[in-house]
Amino acid sequence: MDHYLLVSAVRLKFKQKKVEKTVRPLAVENLEDACFAGKFHLELTNHFEVLQHSDDIEQEWDQLKKCVSETAEEVVGRGRGLRREQWIGKETWQLIDE
Repeated sequence: MDHYLLVSAVRLKFKQKKVEKTVRPLAVENLEDACFAGKFHLELTNHFEVLQHSDDIEQEWDQLKKCVSETAEEVVGRGRGLRREQWIGKETWQLIDE
């Protein structure tokens, strides 16, 4: 007889997937409100006045990008809810909070 029955036990250890924390998108729909838009424009103008001009274009671009993103974060804020919950409006979120 040239065939033998084999039985074995196999243990596998799977590598754990590293979950990166996702950054919620900015709530740009707030800019439709004139109050938010005016405040954002004012803050952005104030930040632009403080910027220092340099000869290095990369450094200037980084300063500009940082200025706009920080201002947007402060004034506009981050969107609420997950991506699949973006259809929920502001009024509905207010009712949920109550």
